[in-house]
Amino acid sequence: GDYLPLAGGIMTGPITMPTGTVMNYTSGYSMFTATGGVSFRAGTIDLISFASNGIYATRPIYTAATGVGVGFGVGAGYMSKVGQGIGVYTAGALRWTFDTTLNTSTLPVVLPADPVAPLQAATKQYVDAAITGTALKLLTRSQWTRTLTADLQIANATELNIFNGTTALRETDKVAAGTDAYDPYTIADSKILVPWAGVVLHHSIRLSFTIKNGGVETGTVRLRRSSDNSVIGAPVMFNRNADDGSNQIIFNAYTSSATDPFVTGGFYIAINNNSGVRLDLEANKPISVYIATFYASPRTF
Repeated sequence: GDYLPLAGGIMTGPITMPTGTVMNYTSGYSMFTATGGVSFRAGTIDLISFASNGIYATRPIYTAATGVGVGFGVGAGYMSKVGQGIGVYTAGALRWTFDTTLNTSTLPVVLPADPVAPLQAATKQYVDAAITGTALKLLTRSQWTRTLTADLQIANATELNIFNGTTALRETDKVAAGTDAYDPYTIADSKILVPWAGVVLHHSIRLSFTIKNGGVETGTVRLRRSSDNSVIGAPVMFNRNADDGSNQIIFNAYTSSATDPFVTGGFYIAINNNSGVRLDLEANKPISVYIATFYASPRTF
């Protein structure tokens, strides 16, 4: 009858294979047919199956190191290897890269909705709504308080930086300024570091201290830029009388430019004694600084 020679020959019609294993290879692999399609096997395990409704793989599919890895129709998008990650292309241009440590998009990312959980990304409309309006809104709060263990002496015609690190306030004196407070300010190198370079913000700075009992004494408190020791605003006068030496000084300041030394170099508070006699801050009384930062509409200069 009709047969196909061992070498050469031409087949003019289809070959109908039986259901089940139709081709075995000496390496242990085989081709298997069933009513649902055709599969390539290792032993009895399907590695990849071709069916009328799709192609199914049970093992990773490795593509070439360069060029199109997985394409989606003629002229459509594709995925390819980029560095140690995967790149997604459309219209021949790289749109998204999934790397081992970073995902990068070259197009705007449209979020489905405003965030409802702490780690969700914020949409522009969410941020715009949060800062809309002219009323000042609290941004951060920081506070340092220390009870003096001995009188803090300020000689006549001298000035004391209250952040000098040995006799007055230091970073270890920081206390909670509120359970909901975001607290980014720090004391370092005898000054307060301001973490808001280039942003228009308002600062309310409050200093509290007690002058030891004595005669009538006066002095001034100065807010100084650390970079050049220039005075911010004007000195504020304080005094004590025979009845009460408690004082509270409040400064209101703002960032005047992107390179304002108040922000870029930090600031400190200095108590100046011009009373004609020595001025003592009283032992067993607290000295405290509180900073509240506000914004109306944060923007860069």
